[in-house]
Amino acid sequence: MFREEPVNEESVARYIRLLSCSFGGIKPPCNVSEMRSLFESRSYSQCVLRIKNIFKLPMTLRIGYLRETVAVDRFGNEFRHGFDFFSPKLLSGRLLQSLYSNPEREPAFIHLPEHMPLIHNRTFETITVTMFLKGWLSKVPFETFAYVVSHQMAHIVLYASHHQLRHSEVATDLLAMISGFIDVARIGRKNHTYNLGYLDEYQFLIAYDRIKKLLFKNR
Repeated sequence: MFREEPVNEESVARYIRLLSCSFGGIKPPCNVSEMRSLFESRSYSQCVLRIKNIFKLPMTLRIGYLRETVAVDRFGNEFRHGFDFFSPKLLSGRLLQSLYSNPEREPAFIHLPEHMPLIHNRTFETITVTMFLKGWLSKVPFETFAYVVSHQMAHIVLYASHHQLRHSEVATDLLAMISGFIDVARIGRKNHTYNLGYLDEYQFLIAYDRIKKLLFKNR
């Protein structure tokens, strides 16, 4: 979720316009009370599935929680030994490399079928997507958890639509924002030592202001 991608104010506006046209306009901020309640009661998977429903994704979603394991060598040095939930065979080479190369700043991954049917095709309902969530997400504020999950759901929507922006992480961030998670993103992107997502603070404020104005205009 942290690969660099060149972006400027003009491209942010263009992405918002294109995504809005592609996916039915700007959605008002979603009601998070039920999701928050599920998260605070530690029903994390149910919270994820509630977010999945907001994105109207009918496929099966399998959720895996990755807990990092640490080993000690014969000299007493600690090193990361891997993750103890799913077999690495379930991860693509790209995701696996990212998982180990930047373990602190990759909060989530998705594993998609090799051949992705279109979202409105009945075949889409038969596929299984696996979402991998880092265990530390259970210790963050609700908004951070929801922001990370909504980004992953936006990935699924873009890939299942075979959208021209499906490879853009910036567009994925923006799609989550225009899908009802704009206020969640504003709060949730703040982490202890860095901001989550692919927009820097200035770019995010540009996007936030533009989306809010479009919402007000379309009332």
